[in-house]
Amino acid sequence: MLAKLAFFYTVLRYASCSYPFDTVDQYVDQFEKQLGKFKQQCLTNFEFKERYLSLEVDNATDIIDLGEYDFVIVGGGTSGSVIANKLSEVPEWKILLLEAGDNPPEEVKVPSMYNYLKSGRYTWGFATTAQEHSCLGMNDRKCAVPVPKVLGGSSSINSMIYTRGNPRDYDLWADMDLKGWCWASMLPYFKKLEDAHLDDKCDNKYHRYGGPVHVEHPRHRSELLHHLLKAGEEVGMKEIDLNGKEHIGFGVPQLMAKEGKRIGVVDAYLKLCGQRKNLDVKLGSEVLKVIVGEHTKETSGVEFLHQGQLYSVRASKEVILSAGAINTAKLLLLSGLGPKEDLDEVKVNHLIDLKVGRNLKDHVIFNGLSYMLNQTESKPPCEYSESTDYLRNGKGPLTSPGIELIGFIKTNRSKVKQDAPDVEIFVTKDIYEQRLVNLRLKPDLQETLFTSPQHKQGFTLNLMLLHPKSKGSLKLKDNDPLCQPDIDLNSLSDEDEEDIDTLLAGVRQVQQLIETDEVQKLGVKANYKKLPACNKHEFDSDDYWKCAIRHLSSNAGHVTGSARMGSPNDERAVVDLKLKVHGVSGLRVADDSVIPVTISGHLTALKLAIGERASELILEEWLK
Repeated sequence: MLAKLAFFYTVLRYASCSYPFDTVDQYVDQFEKQLGKFKQQCLTNFEFKERYLSLEVDNATDIIDLGEYDFVIVGGGTSGSVIANKLSEVPEWKILLLEAGDNPPEEVKVPSMYNYLKSGRYTWGFATTAQEHSCLGMNDRKCAVPVPKVLGGSSSINSMIYTRGNPRDYDLWADMDLKGWCWASMLPYFKKLEDAHLDDKCDNKYHRYGGPVHVEHPRHRSELLHHLLKAGEEVGMKEIDLNGKEHIGFGVPQLMAKEGKRIGVVDAYLKLCGQRKNLDVKLGSEVLKVIVGEHTKETSGVEFLHQGQLYSVRASKEVILSAGAINTAKLLLLSGLGPKEDLDEVKVNHLIDLKVGRNLKDHVIFNGLSYMLNQTESKPPCEYSESTDYLRNGKGPLTSPGIELIGFIKTNRSKVKQDAPDVEIFVTKDIYEQRLVNLRLKPDLQETLFTSPQHKQGFTLNLMLLHPKSKGSLKLKDNDPLCQPDIDLNSLSDEDEEDIDTLLAGVRQVQQLIETDEVQKLGVKANYKKLPACNKHEFDSDDYWKCAIRHLSSNAGHVTGSARMGSPNDERAVVDLKLKVHGVSGLRVADDSVIPVTISGHLTALKLAIGERASELILEEWLK
């Protein structure tokens, strides 16, 4: 439906002014009804319901042999889709891409729908185990872990933010005896995939035109952005290109979008495959295990479930796992690759002792700094329609994911000598209802903590901890392949409390920003109340904010390290610098699970670069 509407308006943009107004109104009305229906579906909170293979398959011994491919790629997400595109350029190779989800609906292309997607049916509905140090204000002390279940993965449902991280992140990566992953080596991959159309704040040296991923600034900017950028200057934070030379400062978000519409890997990579007959994409296919020889340790293929039927498929060259940090680790464990004690506990036949699931890291977000402007929103002219502006011009509020500004700050807690950030600030505007659903916040906190701004403009300054010291783990709960794993992110648990002290320092820097003349002239007031669970602490004291952070923290879903890259001498390593699983032939991992360091920003750009680099490594090996 939305595709037809977009096409209709594309025609109108080049038509004469005498178009039929009644017909246009009908199309706009249909568009708005469709989006309204989609929002309601997504706001219906979805959580993982336990599934059992025995209940979904009549005969577990009835396995259909799907034959043989050269490469089997597990996961049609951000990295997997890149690899499918690149490998299928070799016409002699047969490629099978297995994806558990379905095609993304047309509604996800509307950027303003982002805040409705993370809790809906396009994710696995995962949550952490009950946490001891964070997520204390969430239902059952469990934070949502937004893991996409849709073709295109996170690129289909995320905020569309395009940030690469800090050069120091990659140099630390390479310093682990992992040559080829330093900043100087990775920057060409980032530039290769870009088609950057940015304004005059762009550092051209760090961008390029002509790649498959269109990058642009939001095509709708509020007055709030202008004021916050000027306020940043008051506290010494200049405006920067967020992917440019400078790495400390405030900047306008860079989005994976084109003319105001989301560009995910489905558009950027898979559609480029066109009618390639050597690439098969099988949706709704949930891989249950990788088949690895008990004695030879050779990978021969995978088993998967599709519409209630079990299948097996062979890979003559390689199986490539790109199912994301949670599901890739789960698959490795189900296949007998992991800590022996963990696999013995759930009665999985153990093959190789690897630290799968033992080095989980995720960015922690503090969501408790909401503010309200002491002014009512200016009403647009009566004839203005957000939907019409979006459909006809690719402009207006619907073209924005709601993230007004991003800031990379270095707090006074940082021990790093270089200009490298330890906290990201991102400002979100007017997303109260959606934000609360996504957080799993306890109902009593939803009612008492935040006040809906109604006709006044509201915004939240979210703080994201970029380099957590705390680490968690992932284990199998059961040997049933359909059972959700135990995900213990264990955030804010480091003994010296560096993580929570860094977020506290971020809170204080946000307060300085709010107190600037530029912000105060807007009549900004705090839109948060004292947290009942923290009543024993004096409001605005350090102890109060530490308590609030532990209650109102959530996880970004930027999970890394579950199949950590490392040298053969690194006992924590699961894959080597060429992404091959240690001790197993014919098996690679190419997604965010291999990242051995924390990244200063969002992960989609890096997952694209991992896909590009993995493809190059595979092509070099098999075409030499």
